[in-house]
Amino acid sequence: AVVSTQSGHYGRDTSNTDQFHNLIMGESWEAVHSENDAQLKYEKFAKLYNKHYDTAFPLKKNTKRRKNERKNAKPWILPWLEDACARKNRFYHEFIKYPTQVNKLKYVKMKKFVDRHILKAKNKYYSDYFKEHKSNSRKQWQMINSLLNRNRKKVAVTKLIDSDGTVVNTPIDIAENFNKFFADVATKLKSETASHDSTPRDITFDRFINARVSNTIFLSPVEQEEVGDIIDNFKNKATMDTKISALKVANVHCNFREVVAAIVNASFEQGVFPKPLKTAKVVPIHKGDSKTDVGNYRPISLLSTFSKIYEKTMHSRITNFMESNQSLFDM
Repeated sequence: AVVSTQSGHYGRDTSNTDQFHNLIMGESWEAVHSENDAQLKYEKFAKLYNKHYDTAFPLKKNTKRRKNERKNAKPWILPWLEDACARKNRFYHEFIKYPTQVNKLKYVKMKKFVDRHILKAKNKYYSDYFKEHKSNSRKQWQMINSLLNRNRKKVAVTKLIDSDGTVVNTPIDIAENFNKFFADVATKLKSETASHDSTPRDITFDRFINARVSNTIFLSPVEQEEVGDIIDNFKNKATMDTKISALKVANVHCNFREVVAAIVNASFEQGVFPKPLKTAKVVPIHKGDSKTDVGNYRPISLLSTFSKIYEKTMHSRITNFMESNQSLFDM
């Protein structure tokens, strides 16, 4: 796992959904279909997908501001609306400097135009936002709190204090401390629980196991329809790489669903889970009390977008096998 002590994500320009749609539609995925090795098959798929993703949604750069561009513009103020606001302001200054009837009419007319379109743009922005995040209560509350000016400023972890009192303040050392704590906490809790375990010694795990199943599990091939349903039901939650919203854009194309089904099937057939999908980005979330105590943080693991598809397809097959063979213990 990779521990991140920074809050938030790198900003991306997410306004090019149509471009991403067209790039995915025009991709043949021939290099992926012609590869037989499950590991290489996924890597070639990821390379093509990420190339289109980065083209359509590039990282935002600190470029020179264009004419009339506001420093901290509201997200619903589009470039043409910024230009209209600038014209309105010019008309206002002309009217103040030369208060003629003609200048007054020009300003009033422009002000009505700008106010009307700002209201339309603002309503559309919030409507689209809540539609996009209708299944994500966290995002909804983030926006509600923003509108009510109740947002808490996110601050990166700048220092920790070791158990021996040593102050750790470099990003690498802070990440290493979090990594060690999160990696060892399960073992520590297990040993503490074992020392206070009051379970009678005659109760073992055998009690919770039904009769041995003689059947062998068969992993049925993944079809594109199953991939489509899984992606459609994804919630727009944070991941460690590409956004779920972009995945849903790609999901409308059958050639995309087919290639995803192909890489998952190759993994099932060869018993290989792609190495890049084994990595998680772990974000420490402060629970309360001192921010310098590593024990006051809980880990949130951000997984790769596509690992979720592998997980859900395998989960459904194992669950079906266990239920059909009555292998699950009834509590």
